Amino acid sequence: MFAWQYYLYYLIECWANNERVREALHVKKGTKGHWQRCNWTIPYNHDIISSVPYHMNISLSEYRSLIYSGDHDITMPFLGTQAWIKSLNYSIIDDWRPWKIKDQIAGYTRTYSNKMTFATIKESILHFDYRGVDTRQSINQTRHLSCSKGGSVDILCKRIHGFTYNDH
Repeated sequence: MFAWQYYLYYLIECWANNERVREALHVKKGTKGHWQRCNWTIPYNHDIISSVPYHMNISLSEYRSLIYSGDHDITMPFLGTQAWIKSLNYSIIDDWRPWKIKDQIAGYTRTYSNKMTFATIKESILHFDYRGVDTRQSINQTRHLSCSKGGSVDILCKRIHGFTYNDH
């Protein structure tokens, strides 16, 4: 593992444990402890062959989900994400439609039953490297995105679900 990956994990952990973020994600106080991405002290003696049952269980609850993929991401191509979503056998509620930033198409969304939305991010590679449109985001030296209020993820969530994840 590269040193920048540990730093990224640290940033994600700080973000996920921020009270404003938890509030924006509607995490009820006292229901969840300290979040960490990977707990390396867990003795692994159980393998998960498929995550589909877990996602089915989550989607049957009251939670909404936003799944997104960059259309230029060769690490996790959006076609693979689409195939995974298809395996869930959800009905399509709202077929492909564009979402925009400043009157430019920034990607496409498709809404499924069970409160799940899939979105593509135009010209996106390496997680969320949006190019060509001023989205008020900053990309650090490792090319990982640090979203600010009003950034692409924020705009996408607002357009699709009517709320924003960034509340700071």
